[in-house]
Amino acid sequence: MPAVYLKEGARRLVEAGFLTIYSKWVDYTVGAVRGGFADIYLGDECIGSGFYEDIGAVGVRILSNECGVDPRETIHGALDRALRLRRLLAPWDSYRLVNAEGDFLPGLVIDVYSDVVVVQTSSLGFDRHLDIVVDWVTEHLSPRLVFLKNDQRSRREAGLPVERRVLKGRGPAEARIREGQAKFWVDVEHGQKTGFFLDQRINRLKLGKLVWSGASILDLYSYTGGFAIHALLAGAEKAVLVEESPVAVKAAEKNLAINGVRDKAKIVVGRVEDFLRRELEKYDIVVADPPALIPGREHRGSGINAYRRLYEAAARHVKPGGLLVASSCSYFLRQDEFLQLLGRAVRSAGREATVIWMHGASPDHVSRPQDDFLRYLKVVIMRLE
Repeated sequence: MPAVYLKEGARRLVEAGFLTIYSKWVDYTVGAVRGGFADIYLGDECIGSGFYEDIGAVGVRILSNECGVDPRETIHGALDRALRLRRLLAPWDSYRLVNAEGDFLPGLVIDVYSDVVVVQTSSLGFDRHLDIVVDWVTEHLSPRLVFLKNDQRSRREAGLPVERRVLKGRGPAEARIREGQAKFWVDVEHGQKTGFFLDQRINRLKLGKLVWSGASILDLYSYTGGFAIHALLAGAEKAVLVEESPVAVKAAEKNLAINGVRDKAKIVVGRVEDFLRRELEKYDIVVADPPALIPGREHRGSGINAYRRLYEAAARHVKPGGLLVASSCSYFLRQDEFLQLLGRAVRSAGREATVIWMHGASPDHVSRPQDDFLRYLKVVIMRLE
């Protein structure tokens, strides 16, 4: 087997169970090729096997704690375990099948949307072993379409090619899925991430249980209408969706129509900040689910200020006794910091808050104890007085 030898400084990472080891901890290689499978050594001890990456900041990705293993058997074994777990956690027609390190497959994400499977990699190794993944998906899931969605920013930063293409199958790169009472049309080719924010499923369903008959909802950064549609189906009488992406607006129009609630909703195309400055009306429920406003550690200061301004403005638009749904998907904002930020924003708006719900991503987005970067999503629902 080709071999990769790590520096002694990598020991603390290996012993902590990290599966992605940075290039600075690679000492030397013997016969290893970029994107190929290799045994991984720490000193004289073989500590496992995986991909030798040498791309961007990533040196190796560990896929097994055994040495001399076959890559096909290793990947297929991990996929088998992931599917068994999802059958327990996610009895739905759409779910995250593979969540990178959470399923011992660092650099790989697989989302299932009914008869469409979306594969996304951030790994040169998985790029060069896609056939192994596609063979397993075809055998175990029998999808109509397997689509590669490798257009994320992290690939550009690592120097990996950006591409979107069909890996296997035929027909349009879109799907119809169900989520509780709601139905959604998912454009996997042009939509954000893999086409839909599966991580928010539990939070959308929770909001649907809290909505009361006749309520009004303002859905900021509404994307394809997930929160608003659940609220309308649960008895809300009016929804205003604010979104600036033409692709998302098109999908929201379709989703409102297929759920029979288009006549109760208004879509405002434009920036949330502009809308909040000019809007005077208050709503029973306000959802503020922005993109990551702290994309990197160097953006913490400006991002925290942006979050504070958003949540303060959103709180001012909530009727007394109404709900504020605040969300952050920034890994660089911890849960405790998020709560403190929300508290300051609500008080600055002259309101008092009671937290009635705190959650992260849906259970199919599994993580190991050491994978704190996979627990990026934070959602709080508060009643405001």
